[in-house]
Formats: sequence, structure tokens, C-alpha cells
Amino acid sequence: MGGPKEAVHALFNAISKDPRHRGVVKLSEIQLSERNFRFWSMAVCEGEGYSLFDWAAQTGVSLHLVKPEQILNFLLSCARSLPRENAARRPGSL
Repeated sequence: MGGPKEAVHALFNAISKDPRHRGVVKLSEIQLSERNFRFWSMAVCEGEGYSLFDWAAQTGVSLHLVKPEQILNFLLSCARSLPRENAARRPGSL
């Protein structure tokens, strides 16, 4: 999640208390001077993408024991591999 600190805390607390969610765990809380994923937006992958499961299998990382930094590195590598035209179409998106 990202955004103003108070809003993120309120959203996290609401999700944690929602009975539809179980075992909610905060992996980390850091303050950034700029967005890590400023050109990334959500999209549907039509089976051509590189999934978290692919990454774990190729790197030998157990998803049961994965560290937050490892997930962040995976996400950053995905963001870097996005075609630039996707970023240009959505300049204000995450």
C-alpha cells in the first residue's frame, strides 16, 4: 500500500478487522522519498508474464520463508520489464 501515512494506517486497520481477511501480517513499513513503482499500474496478464511462482521456482526461494526484501526485488524487476508505452499512457498511476 502507499499514500499518506494516516490513510495507509486506516486502510490497513480496516482490512485487518474485516472478517473476510484472515492472518493479515504487515511485512514492513518504510517511508519513501519517491515512489518505487511510479510507472506501474495494475493490469491483466494473459499468461505471458513472469509470475511470483515462476520466480520462486527459478531462484529456489521458498514462498513460505520469503523475506519482504526478496518480494520487493521481484516486484522491482517486474516494474523494470514493463514496456515504456504502458508507463506513458498512465502517468499518474502506481
